[in-house]
Amino acid sequence: MRRHRRASEGSPPGTPLLLRDPSVTLPEAAEQLGHSVATLSEHYAHVIAELNGQPPMAADDQVNLARAERARRASGPLGDD
Repeated sequence: MRRHRRASEGSPPGTPLLLRDPSVTLPEAAEQLGHSVATLSEHYAHVIAELNGQPPMAADDQVNLARAERARRASGPLGDD
């Protein structure tokens, strides 16, 4: 049985953060990932498609939101996910 995976799995850590952050341009993201813009657009099209429709959000805000959600889950009635 094949497991469904998120489109961003297999990407270097932080790629979705870079691509969703409105303060990071595609040329800047490409440089940080060691690619040309053409390579970034081709190889990360699946990540870009996954982010389609999501509001832009600064990378720091994305990390803080994920940490808050994890803490909220951990403090739940059973203390697990």
